[in-house]
Amino acid sequence: MEAPGKVCFVNGAKGWGGGEKWYAEAPARLAARGWDVTVLAHPRGELARRLRGHSQVRTLLFPFSNLGTFNPALMLPLLALFRREGFDSVVLNSKPDLKSAGLAARWAGVRDVVLRRGSALSIKGRFPNPYLFGQVVGRVLANSEATRAALFEKAPGIFPPGRVQVVHNGIDTEPYAQAAAARPRPQAPARLELGTAGRLEHEKNHEHLLAMAVELRRLGVPFRLRLAGRGSLEERLRAERARLGLEAEVELLGFVDDMPGFMASLDLFLMTSKWEGFGFVMVEAMAAGVPVLAYDRSAMAELVRHGQNGLLVAPDDPLALARAAQALWSEPRELARMRLLAARDARERFSNEQATSQLEAFLAQARNPQGR
Repeated sequence: MEAPGKVCFVNGAKGWGGGEKWYAEAPARLAARGWDVTVLAHPRGELARRLRGHSQVRTLLFPFSNLGTFNPALMLPLLALFRREGFDSVVLNSKPDLKSAGLAARWAGVRDVVLRRGSALSIKGRFPNPYLFGQVVGRVLANSEATRAALFEKAPGIFPPGRVQVVHNGIDTEPYAQAAAARPRPQAPARLELGTAGRLEHEKNHEHLLAMAVELRRLGVPFRLRLAGRGSLEERLRAERARLGLEAEVELLGFVDDMPGFMASLDLFLMTSKWEGFGFVMVEAMAAGVPVLAYDRSAMAELVRHGQNGLLVAPDDPLALARAAQALWSEPRELARMRLLAARDARERFSNEQATSQLEAFLAQARNPQGR
């Protein structure tokens, strides 16, 4: 039986984040539905390691580099690959991927060159972006309305808005539901269990969580705050925790392998990022029945329905975060209500099945351009 389509996903990153998670999972789900799927990844990247041995996804290794633009040693093998394979679509992760694999795909005659955008940050109007978005990129796949809205704020007119489509990320909600069922939280917790997960980097704004912890202690709310993740700011955060005298209340866990178990252990999940394209971890928390307390900006305001699956507060206000957490701690029935709504929201809005069907519809347009 003929495959619904032939797609190459390109992600040259070495590290691991939300984008790489999508490039590991979305191609595998498409392959399970019969698509002919190839992933092009960096040989020393975490994505390549996680896809190794996957029976339905062909993984090809390529030494991506920021110096790949117009470099014949890098461009010619890509050009040969795309000419030989005849992909319907090539889906690219980042600007470096676009400047190498994107150019090669366009020169090889691939009809549908897609940039998948996962960060709610604007493209700039300087060279070579006008050329890349005028001559190379055919469509943009955004992971949220927040990403779409921010995409061309600094370069209006560089790309037709009608060629940007939103497909939310999806997750497998079942492991999180099972973890929550295996270790149910008390309806009225004596101590509020708070947590977050993500890279310990500037844009995640972890300093505001420490400031929130100071306010919670001042308000007399018993709590524990756990930060899952690693990053360049880990030592600075440890030093700040010590300076504030929060060693007893705040734990830096490093990398956490059992994310469903971590999420199920929380009463509230916290999100204070300066920006988010989507925020996988918020949906993972909701899937475990954990309401999200977040700043009202970027994709947080899109995923969190205030008063339903969580609470939104004014950005950059740790005291507002503390007061919102205090309000839920003092109203256990409200917290219990939000738990149920968070789990339902994750199932109904962000399931793998729903996201994969939307991605299929998006990619199918490459074989039926009149349907766009």
